[in-house]
Order: sequence, then structure tokens, then C-alpha cells
Amino acid sequence: MLIEAWAPSQDYAPGGRWEWDVDNRVKPLQDALAKAGVIKNDKLIRDVRIVDRGILPPGRVVVWIRRFSGN
Repeated sequence: MLIEAWAPSQDYAPGGRWEWDVDNRVKPLQDALAKAGVIKNDKLIRDVRIVDRGILPPGRVVVWIRRFSGN
């Protein structure tokens, strides 16, 4: 799973009012994808990468998922 995330405003940038830790975005996204039926269960996710892309009002998240074929 690759997650690309853009914050909605400067308030979320380093030093802003609500600094976001990049890792705090992962679990809610996994839970939402499981609830929506996109993935069967978030426990099946074996590899996660998240990239903070900066600021892009009103905010944006792009999730890329592909089948894991490793061990």
C-alpha cells in the first residue's frame, strides 16, 4: 500500500497549529478501506509506505494498493 497525502492548509505544516505525524494517517485510512469493502481486512496489508506531499487545499489522499506476492 502506498499512501500519498497532501495537507489542507499551512496549519498542518511543521510549526503549524496542528502538526500531523505522517504515521497517524495510516490506520484510519486502512480502517476506512476495510469498512468500505475495498480490502477484506486491514490485517492483510503487509507493506505500507506513506509520502507527505505537502500542502494542497482542500487536502487530498491517494491510496495505491497492489497484491503482495512475497512471503
